[in-house]
Amino acid sequence: MIISPVFAAFLLAGLQGAGEAAQPRPALPVHVGGRVRRDEDGALAFGWPGTYFESRFEGTGVELAVESDTEFMRLLVDGEEKVLLRRPGTARLSLRNLTPGEHVLRLEKQTESQTGGGRFIGFYPLGGSRPLSIGPRLRQIEFIGDSYTVGYGNISPGRTCTAQEVHDRTDTQRAFGPLLANRLNADYRIHAYSGFGVVRNYNGSNPGLSLPVIYPRLVPGGRLIWRPREAPGGLSSSSSTSAPTTSPRR
Repeated sequence: MIISPVFAAFLLAGLQGAGEAAQPRPALPVHVGGRVRRDEDGALAFGWPGTYFESRFEGTGVELAVESDTEFMRLLVDGEEKVLLRRPGTARLSLRNLTPGEHVLRLEKQTESQTGGGRFIGFYPLGGSRPLSIGPRLRQIEFIGDSYTVGYGNISPGRTCTAQEVHDRTDTQRAFGPLLANRLNADYRIHAYSGFGVVRNYNGSNPGLSLPVIYPRLVPGGRLIWRPREAPGGLSSSSSTSAPTTSPRR
């Protein structure tokens, strides 16, 4: 787990208050941006790129519970990054001594889950903090695509990367879809998979699979409702930038 310097003091204070964190408390209401699956224990399993979870509360402390052995995520408070999680495993992080008042929390997934994923357990109030309501934005946009939409390797310092480096140096939140949606104050979903096209995949990989085949996977859980009003598509690069190795299915 990697922690940014600005968060070190918050984490230390949170660890000192672990006794309170162990007590059962109701979770804050959460707004989900992205496709998730609600598990039997109430946790939200996620895998599509760019998924995010948001909550609001009034007070000075909050706890995050999340699980992932593969993904990179960042936690923001009022738009400011407080912690960067890299393959955190099962993590419970406490933020204390925040400025009294209302706060907006956001946990956002950076990396692409071609394998793996994670589970969001919840945000929990600490130190007398109280929940505030949160809901969807007026506009929702769904982005359907391939590596361009994912942001494949977009924070890499060079053009040559191993498969692991591509994973670690991909930040979908800096890809064009989230940047556009944030500019428009819109919720968004990223339904994209690097190398997957409509008719065939890049270099003929994974025959029998394509984005239309995997698109229905991880259907939204609970009462989450998604009604995209704009759905830009960008799949031509995976379908047409390499020569066919097999005849496309009709």
